[in-house]
Amino acid sequence: MKKILVLITMLTVLTFAGSALATTKDWTTTAYETLAHGTDYTWSVDSSWGIPTGEHITSATLSIAGLNNSAEPESDSLNIYLLNNPYTNWPTKTLLTVFQDTNGYYWKDSLGVTHFTNPSETLNYNLTTAQLVDLTTYISDNTFGLGFDPNCHYSNTGITFSIVTEKNPVSTPEPTSLLLLGLGLLGLAGTRRKINK
Repeated sequence: MKKILVLITMLTVLTFAGSALATTKDWTTTAYETLAHGTDYTWSVDSSWGIPTGEHITSATLSIAGLNNSAEPESDSLNIYLLNNPYTNWPTKTLLTVFQDTNGYYWKDSLGVTHFTNPSETLNYNLTTAQLVDLTTYISDNTFGLGFDPNCHYSNTGITFSIVTEKNPVSTPEPTSLLLLGLGLLGLAGTRRKINK
């Protein structure tokens, strides 16, 4: 009976020891606080970073703080791309998202003068599963970046790109299977005790 309990304990410990722990890598820049119309901007992020051995990407997020369209109309867009090589004019790119600043509004003061107000906001964009596949491929080529194509004048207070990786799963029995195995072994042990009596 003791041997069975020790076996169940060991299997449980091994299962939870194989659980994945997440690691986050962040890059932040303030080099692109002004994104003028008619100009493409490229952030090389970090060509020296690679996915740690034995890990895989589980999520990635692009955050742009204080994002604002500084010109009218307020519905102008900002196209954001993932690049496989930020040094050669965007040879391969994946469109991440198109941000449209629709937060602006017109109002009249007490003198009847019309004003335009456009509050800044924060963009938090989570890459899709398909985009994560492209990101993994681009990183494996040892270089990746982000491209910004503003269709009007955008400003911001800082851009952060975050990648979360986890250890690759190890093939250990899941807890439910271990529990069923343990109960089965306990049942056999109980039956054996009854027979021996």
